[in-house]
Amino acid sequence: MLEKFATWIFRRRTPLVIGFAVLTGVMALFAARLRVDASFNKSLPLDHPYIKTFTKYQSEFGGANRVLVALMVKQGDIFNERYFAQLKLATDEVTFLPAVDRAQVQSLFTPNVRYIEVVEDGFSGGNVIPADFTPTAANFAKVRENVLKSGKLGQLVANDFTGAIVSAQLLELDPRTGEKIDYLRVAAGLEALRQRIERDSGGEIEVRIIGFAKVIGDISDGARGVLLLFGVSIVITGLLVWEYAGRWKLAAAPVLCSLVAVVWQLGGLTALGYGIDPFSILVPFLVFAIGVSHGVQKICMFRNEMFAGHDGPTAARHAFMRLIVPGVVALLTDTVGFITMMIIKIPTISPTCGCRRATRPGSPSAAR
Repeated sequence: MLEKFATWIFRRRTPLVIGFAVLTGVMALFAARLRVDASFNKSLPLDHPYIKTFTKYQSEFGGANRVLVALMVKQGDIFNERYFAQLKLATDEVTFLPAVDRAQVQSLFTPNVRYIEVVEDGFSGGNVIPADFTPTAANFAKVRENVLKSGKLGQLVANDFTGAIVSAQLLELDPRTGEKIDYLRVAAGLEALRQRIERDSGGEIEVRIIGFAKVIGDISDGARGVLLLFGVSIVITGLLVWEYAGRWKLAAAPVLCSLVAVVWQLGGLTALGYGIDPFSILVPFLVFAIGVSHGVQKICMFRNEMFAGHDGPTAARHAFMRLIVPGVVALLTDTVGFITMMIIKIPTISPTCGCRRATRPGSPSAAR
């Protein structure tokens, strides 16, 4: 069977190469439309009982995919006109970011941040910053008093009044468009907000941002450096294979075919409706390395057959017959290895095994 298969392959090598070239062109078109596909929920161990409880009541109590924007003053405290203007700007900008649950946004300027106090007639309360607020010394003193009454000191406002935050919850689906959240767009909006506030405040206010969306944005920005590193690694690999093979044509074959494998991988993701996760940005390196490794083995076997006195086509055919079985077995072994990691929970890889706590499943802390 192996003899017949090799004979069929080499008799039809020209149409096969043409077919592979056409397929590579199609996959390159798909790869050009590859998008970043990040999801906060994918980072959670969804089969863990605690996370199941979390997702069950997520719609009532809110999710954990939050963005926190902290505006910190470098001198003094927050009770001045410039700071409050920038805090209001940050609140408005964050509220209207894509996929933000506007009802869950919290800031000193949002109506869901209130204070309650006991007075002679019973209870009295209101917004921490009244609707008719004007930047006067008396009103700033009133806001400071309201912050203390609201219990938000240490939550939305720093204990020493040197900063305040804007908290927003992100939704996996944008409620306006119904499409999946674009974390890169959210991260770009947050970064633009940071630059605007720090510029308009004359450097007196420092903006600090944390959250899953910002992490994805930073990783995507760093991915540009990874692409440069990938290009450098291709050049270095090509030079090393050239030194080993002795001819640039023999060196170009495994490197070019390995790049084809990367194109197929990225194009296949888009064709199947997936995107690339920023945390998996190194997978193309792995595919390229495996391809070069197998290609060098074929070059080595081809040279040995040439030294044995065979002509080019015969040497290629013999090398193919000798390596096709171990090559297929090696690829199947890789496949089984990845499937094993999906089935068996490995703490280093699967977060499910890494978040267990000594808490009974039915206890209040487990429900929280």
